[in-house]
Amino acid sequence: MRPQIPGVRLSGIALALLGFAITRALVAEAITVEAVVPFLVGGAVPLVVGLGLTAFGVVLAVGAYTREYVDTVARWGFLGALGMLLIVGITALGTMLGGATSPPFESGAFVANVLLGGTVGGVIIGHRSAINAHQRRELELRAALGSLLNGQLRHEVLNAVTIISGYTTLLGQSTDDADFAVETIRDAADRIDRTVESSRGVVGGQLDDEPTVLRVDELLREERAKREPSDGNEIVFDRLDRSYVLADQRLRLAIRKLLETESESGTLAVEVDATTTDEWIEIRVDRNAPSEATSTETGSDEESPTTAFAIRTVRLLVDHFGGEVHVGEASTVVRLPQAVPGGVAATRDGVPIENASRLGAASLLAGVAMGLLYQFVTGEIPVIGALYGVGTVPVGWITHLFHSVVFGLLFAAICSRPAVSGRASGPIRESFAGAAWGGLLWLVAAGVIMPLWLRFVGIDVPLPNLSIVGLVAHVLWGVVLGGSYAALKR
Repeated sequence: MRPQIPGVRLSGIALALLGFAITRALVAEAITVEAVVPFLVGGAVPLVVGLGLTAFGVVLAVGAYTREYVDTVARWGFLGALGMLLIVGITALGTMLGGATSPPFESGAFVANVLLGGTVGGVIIGHRSAINAHQRRELELRAALGSLLNGQLRHEVLNAVTIISGYTTLLGQSTDDADFAVETIRDAADRIDRTVESSRGVVGGQLDDEPTVLRVDELLREERAKREPSDGNEIVFDRLDRSYVLADQRLRLAIRKLLETESESGTLAVEVDATTTDEWIEIRVDRNAPSEATSTETGSDEESPTTAFAIRTVRLLVDHFGGEVHVGEASTVVRLPQAVPGGVAATRDGVPIENASRLGAASLLAGVAMGLLYQFVTGEIPVIGALYGVGTVPVGWITHLFHSVVFGLLFAAICSRPAVSGRASGPIRESFAGAAWGGLLWLVAAGVIMPLWLRFVGIDVPLPNLSIVGLVAHVLWGVVLGGSYAALKR
């Protein structure tokens, strides 16, 4: 089993490292700033694209994206880079075998741009591939649900119609048992009504419906509250952890069907608990007696078609959301992949919505405020560019804003964790949280990591490199980031 970090997609980290490696090792080394136009075309644009690719990888890693989407995009990004690298290598080999005395690609900028273009192209193809796969799975799900629904309606409605027809004929022939016949007809009509109502919402919605981060414990409470006492036996919650999953509103339908199945199984009470691990949410439903749902494990639905329909609906929907269902004699267990609450970017299988753009705007605003302080007080902006081999003001500003966006993404990811989200909500609290995050970055990133990096590229600086101006700048950055992000979200 591959290693996991809770709430982090490692393939997104890998894509970010690939983008950073290409940018730092090739793009930055090829930048020249002697003339404005060559710098903008041959230096600034590739640098921004490369750093943007790196930031996108971080977004994929910490955002509320499906793991399959992130893996697909990252895989295609690596394939794009590898494809371009092979083309460059084959071309160089062919030129050398042809007797050339000089290498075919003397310009490092050309090789850097080719690799960068291949990676970006691969990411775009991966995105479209993931979207197409999502729509294909959605069509397959609807077809399966439609077939299941058709069987359920045919069984229940036709049986009820047969009863109504028979007793209607009986009424026309005799009035001896008229009251019983009328009651039976009424029950059959109610059965049709219940079946139609139960099937509501099984198939519907748009192909591009946007999944979002839903609280499973809240859905369980809401669905229990909707049930009338006559709907079935008592549903008791033993333990409900605060838990989140990336899904659409059909998750509510899956929970409703699960509770319907268990409460109608002939037990005195149904005990439900929802617990979380680092990667999974587990909904366990324990019964006091064997349930008819166990007959569906072998695929036989003749004994209880209603129960079979409900549990098969649960299976199809849970599988669509990346989970699994286990039905036993005494319990039913539903497992769903846990999502980041209020994630950096709730997605339609990878299309970011408002929070991502708002976070980006807040990060850039904070970066500008911090950069202006550095520019006019210490003049250290070029030093940030020196981390990438080009100690100039333009490159310093580009790389500084890139750092601001990346650390802003990490700030949002930390604030979205359950242990933090309740304590860091609202402009004031998020501003304080941002100030604390900025102080930590000043101590670790600016005080230790940056000096080590500068020493590695040949610039002698003290270690640790901590200054009052740096602390003020980082705290200012954090306050602007937290406050503006909270304000933009509202």
